[in-house]
Amino acid sequence: AAVGKTAQEVVKEVRRQLKENPEILQWTAKPNYKACVEIVTKAALREMQLPGIIAAVGKTAQEVVKEVRRQLKENPEILQWTAKPNYKACVEIVTKAALREMQLPGIIA
Repeated sequence: AAVGKTAQEVVKEVRRQLKENPEILQWTAKPNYKACVEIVTKAALREMQLPGIIAAVGKTAQEVVKEVRRQLKENPEILQWTAKPNYKACVEIVTKAALREMQLPGIIA
């Protein structure tokens, strides 16, 4: 549940950024990765409280941003809220990253 909620928060943030600055979709402007990283970091710290997770969070946030950009490029109606984004794809990215990062702590435990 926490992973899905976090993915939705990141997607909403990316949609907000794209609505405010459509040039991001044409790759002529950079998104605010920091805002997405903050969302994922807060969720990770809330759920896992593990050192070392911060580095993985940045990469995961970038993957989610790339996925959202791809979806918006393929279906611009998402920005007008007339089409639903594929939340499942973002949830999969975040879930796989979380599982990948939890392997070592699981082995240690």
